[in-house]
Amino acid sequence: MLKFVAITILSLCNGYTKSETYSEISATATERSDLALAEFAKDFPGISATVFVGRDQVWSTQHGFADLATETRLSENTRINIYSTSKALIGFAFARLVNDGVISLDLSVEELAPDLPEHFHPIRIRDLLSHTSGIRHYNSPQDWLAFAQLHCKNPAEAIGYFGSDALLHEPGRNTTYSTFAFVLASELLLRITGEEKFEDALNHTLGPWANFQLDQIDANKASMYIKVGRLAQSPPNTTPDDIVPLPSISAECKFGGGGLISTSSELARAGAALCLGEIIPMEKLSEGLQPWSDVTSVIYGGAIGHHNTPNAAYHSYSLSGGAPGGRSYLLALIEPQISVAIAGNIEGPNMSDLAWKIGESWLELQAQNSNSAE
Repeated sequence: MLKFVAITILSLCNGYTKSETYSEISATATERSDLALAEFAKDFPGISATVFVGRDQVWSTQHGFADLATETRLSENTRINIYSTSKALIGFAFARLVNDGVISLDLSVEELAPDLPEHFHPIRIRDLLSHTSGIRHYNSPQDWLAFAQLHCKNPAEAIGYFGSDALLHEPGRNTTYSTFAFVLASELLLRITGEEKFEDALNHTLGPWANFQLDQIDANKASMYIKVGRLAQSPPNTTPDDIVPLPSISAECKFGGGGLISTSSELARAGAALCLGEIIPMEKLSEGLQPWSDVTSVIYGGAIGHHNTPNAAYHSYSLSGGAPGGRSYLLALIEPQISVAIAGNIEGPNMSDLAWKIGESWLELQAQNSNSAE
């Protein structure tokens, strides 16, 4: 049985790509980001992080292994289960459709898919994308595992798993986090775009830069790991902190709710697209990132925030994903146009603090450069 082996720290500049247009890169931001990731990496078999500033990938580093058994190192091109951070990507797809005038956030399931269960009919797109639909989430680890062991050709098949369950509340009235709501949103995306495959509906809607893939049992991705202490029964001669391969599961039936595999670079590029106005036009970004109701600050799948610094005020969009075999985080700092993405192949610690620490390093660099220019 495999056990976790201490990861040799790679070169501090591993994977770092200097931007042609962001010419005054300071070693300070790079070193801070590298050191922060290196410290965090000890809890993961493999971990990858990337930063975009504007259109430029200014930093990308990987630590550890995609596969411990073969000692295959994680690379910039290694895809990892990002789980719920997938919700940001389908949220961005709907944001583009809204801003292109193709749909309204107030369109209901009844208008788009009247053949789906009747109790879903009053649910609007905005309810799905803000976790106010009333559709349930997993109710136990066994429920999660049962869904993860299914194989689905399309979101409609996945809806069969929860489609007969009653809503927890009237749509729009309360916040109820739900992966299943985003499975339903995935089916609506197919209906709206007319595509047959979910990946095509997602990627074609997002833009030519997008190439996200749906998980499969035989997907080309980093191996998934779990700590022994998370298992129902410990293998012989192991301790709770030992890391072992996760039994074969697939997130494919989650679709836009958590079924995508991605590199940290692809995920960071999605955040950059939001910051650059490729998802919501620049002139509409501030308005577009305002809460839809008093019930929640979640829009388009992620949490939005407003931040004040000594130098500027800016909006943020962020979302975390995590389940057995993977952990990820996307942070987009809108006005400074800084996007941070992190992904690892075990359900390790939440990456929020790490993402903000990295993002703020590049934010400080921008402030320094601005002060120098003055």
